[in-house]
Amino acid sequence: MVREALQALADGKLQPVQGIARPVKLLREAPGEPVRLLGLMPKPEAAALAAALYPYAADSLEGLVQRVEAMPESERARLAQTVLGERGDHDPPDRSLEHTAFTFEIVLDQGAYFELKRHRMMTQSAQRLTTRLGHCVPRLISEAGLEPAYREAMAMAAQAFDELVAWNPDVASYLVPNAFLRRVAVTMNLREAFHFCELRSAPNAHFSIRRIALRMAEVLQQAVPGLGNYLRLPIDANWRKMEEEHFTQVG
Repeated sequence: MVREALQALADGKLQPVQGIARPVKLLREAPGEPVRLLGLMPKPEAAALAAALYPYAADSLEGLVQRVEAMPESERARLAQTVLGERGDHDPPDRSLEHTAFTFEIVLDQGAYFELKRHRMMTQSAQRLTTRLGHCVPRLISEAGLEPAYREAMAMAAQAFDELVAWNPDVASYLVPNAFLRRVAVTMNLREAFHFCELRSAPNAHFSIRRIALRMAEVLQQAVPGLGNYLRLPIDANWRKMEEEHFTQVG
């Protein structure tokens, strides 16, 4: 079966034998950055702006991309303002932003993953839920004086997971509490990225997914500032502040 063969390859077994080769115990590791940009299509800003012009032009899309790239910075900024700067309160971004592609690796707790997985306009590949990336400690747990008991419960869950994972990793995942972290690779266009970042960074969103959305927004603003700076985000909100306010520990 394909799944068994891929599992064996992932475990370093180039020639799978009977059964599924599995590690006896997964090693713990630091979770790393919550959101990393792994790849993006060439010239995403120019591609999106050219796509906005395309229905009104006679040039090929390739020719329009070249025109946009050759524009003075002020003219290109004016074009971006026309495409994204006049949105009403309930208007989505222009569909021209769909002519782009970005791939991120996200590390988030299982509770936040339940929110992420609802976004069907992106392609998601999640690794199996384990305990190896550690877990979050919500600050409210610490402030309530429950942190020692909470940590003990997480340690017990991790120990039970280690005992079961060699037998059946899928069954072992059912023992993992929602506070533990997992990795997910996602690929999306810029329009979907706008939707995700704006919706999940809102004050009424859960703080765990807000942290991810705000970090992704920051990454986008660095990668494609001409368009990313039109993201509508809560004033004075940033992912590090969210982490400091709501978590005693992440990972």
